[in-house]
Amino acid sequence: MLIDIYGGNMQGKSTFANQFPDAFFISTDGNAKFITDNYIDVKNFKEFNSAIKEHMGKHEWLVIDTMNMVS
Repeated sequence: MLIDIYGGNMQGKSTFANQFPDAFFISTDGNAKFITDNYIDVKNFKEFNSAIKEHMGKHEWLVIDTMNMVS
């Protein structure tokens, strides 16, 4: 299942996604550390791609926060 949550800055999108069972964050902006301990920070597309491969299928929800950093 794929869910796209969009909205303005600081509107609670990540906090909402953090309520999903077994949510794991791939954080591209470094802000996941403020809402969860279940995350990895990535700084470029290579790290992002590696994180996807490493964590896909290991968690109920894989949260990419935020997509505009990798698109």
